[in-house]
Amino acid sequence: MKSGRIAKPSILLVGIIMAADGYALSTDREQPIELEADFGEIDDQAQVTTYKGNVVATQGSIRLTGDTLTIHYNDRGKAEKVLLRGKPATYRQLLDVEEEYTEGEALTIEYHAQQEILILIEKAKLTQGAKLFKGHRIDYDAQRNLLKARKATPEELAREPSSQGERIKVILPPAKKDKAQ
Repeated sequence: MKSGRIAKPSILLVGIIMAADGYALSTDREQPIELEADFGEIDDQAQVTTYKGNVVATQGSIRLTGDTLTIHYNDRGKAEKVLLRGKPATYRQLLDVEEEYTEGEALTIEYHAQQEILILIEKAKLTQGAKLFKGHRIDYDAQRNLLKARKATPEELAREPSSQGERIKVILPPAKKDKAQ
């Protein structure tokens, strides 16, 4: 077993949230990473690491929870894809700019490291203070600072009867008044 492999899954957890917002709390990366689960398995041959059962991962203000956390690696030992599943899987992180939390939840949270894309799938919800985005699927592309939300497709509804057939919902609070006025 490669001695450096154990630390990599935990380090990648920061990447999941850092992709979600460019204004994440700047000190989070400097904090220790704590990971708890009922079971953990590192399979170097298959290039997969899995944690199961009441998974809780924290680093600074970042907190991830779920039933299963699976990390897939490429041939160079770099994480390519992270899957966090739960009923729901959740994440939370404090932001520097707004001094408020960004929180997300879905039955599945995917992070694609190379593309810096965060995807919340099925019963997806993303909040930042009073801002709310809700739908079957929410994609966030950190490189392009692009957020997409959509309802379940007919194919997804057929495969996943519990999927939301509802349209997306967005709530944006009114702009704050300038105190100088």
